[in-house]
Amino acid sequence: MEAVRKAIEQLFPDISAPHIMLNPLRFAVKIDGTRLDIMQLSDGYKTMLSLVIDLASRMALANPHMDNPLEAKAVVMIDEVDLHLHPEWQRRVVGDLLRVFPRAQFILTSHSPYIVEAVNNHLMRFHVRDQVTSSPNISNLYPLPANDTAVYYLQKDAIEDIMDKELGLIDNKLIHPYNVLSEAYDEMRDLQWAERTDD
Repeated sequence: MEAVRKAIEQLFPDISAPHIMLNPLRFAVKIDGTRLDIMQLSDGYKTMLSLVIDLASRMALANPHMDNPLEAKAVVMIDEVDLHLHPEWQRRVVGDLLRVFPRAQFILTSHSPYIVEAVNNHLMRFHVRDQVTSSPNISNLYPLPANDTAVYYLQKDAIEDIMDKELGLIDNKLIHPYNVLSEAYDEMRDLQWAERTDD
């Protein structure tokens, strides 16, 4: 339960005191001091809580010898990671999982443009990781090295690698329409361009 509590508190700073209640048996948390049954929460909270509880408990059971089993190596496969998530949650989910389970390898599928946009933002964040920024859009992103990332576009009869190895970003033909959605990407691109012009 300790690993589960730690994972929940890392993923949801607004949630505290995750615990199991009896009569009837249920999982409850506190949000802004109010105790809520998990079934009273939004679909986004329920989806992410069930995911993080499942992963944290499995990692704790598989690694009882570790002080922090959330840092264990693991391979995690999630089909349709965006399912039931509001677009704002879709933008967060990849970075949140990487932050809470830093040594896990995630294999994700998605139809969501927000997931593709989020991955590209994390890749771009790696490019500007050493530049100081006060923007919460940028500073809250988890830096993702391109060498640790593979992105494929799956079609009915083909698999296409869409990582631009030279740029370390997702290929423009897919990402360009999504970047219109992303203020964070634009801010990081401007930082990178400003650094090049200063040299």
